[in-house]
Formats: sequence, C-alpha cells, structure tokens
Amino acid sequence: MLDDEEEHLGIEEADVAGMHPPVAQRLRALFRRALCDALLDSNEKLNIGTSIPAHVVDMEAVRPKFYAIYLPKGDNPEQQQDSRKHAFRRAVEKAQLASLIGVRVEPGGRTLLWLTAPEPIA
Repeated sequence: MLDDEEEHLGIEEADVAGMHPPVAQRLRALFRRALCDALLDSNEKLNIGTSIPAHVVDMEAVRPKFYAIYLPKGDNPEQQQDSRKHAFRRAVEKAQLASLIGVRVEPGGRTLLWLTAPEPIA
C-alpha cells in the first residue's frame, strides 16, 4: 500500500519494493545530513562493542534538524507535521535496515543513533 508521499510523487505500487530509488535516496540524504548535524552538536560517546567508542546522539536531537530541512506535503500545518513525522520514522527505519546507522534504546526509553562503518569488501 502506498503512503501519501509516494502517491503524491506518482510512484506506482510495483515500484515500492523498498521504496522508489530516487525517493529513498533523497530521504536518506536528508536524514544523513540531519544526523551529521546533530552528531556535531553532541559530545556523547557509547561503547557499542568495538575498540573505539561510537559518537552517538539522542534521536530526539536529530528530529528537529530533519524537520527543518524536509519539505512536507499537506495543505495545513497538521498535515505537514504528520508528513514530517512519517518521513522521519521511515528514514530511521530505512537507514537501520540498510545498516547505515546503529540504534540502541536505553532502559529509560532514550534512543541513541550513530553512523556505522561500512562493511569491509571481502
């Protein structure tokens, strides 16, 4: 089933195996920019099982940076906010599934994000 953004962009049902490549690439680029901006503002490190602690940021610090650069769909502020919210959620999910980011939910419910290193080519 297509969401409002995909319908708005004229994406056919058959194109949505993972998401239409140009849409997915644009969303990924916007999310990466927001995450990098938020990481620059964060001094937090987390031991994620590697020899070097990862530079992490609270997901809620990334959200306003993403919202600031994402052009939402919708005719009124409520629809536009809903568009931003869904796009952010999709961007986080897609980035995690593509192993572009790491995600850890702390016991208190805070969600930490970090950029992952590319897998070595064998």
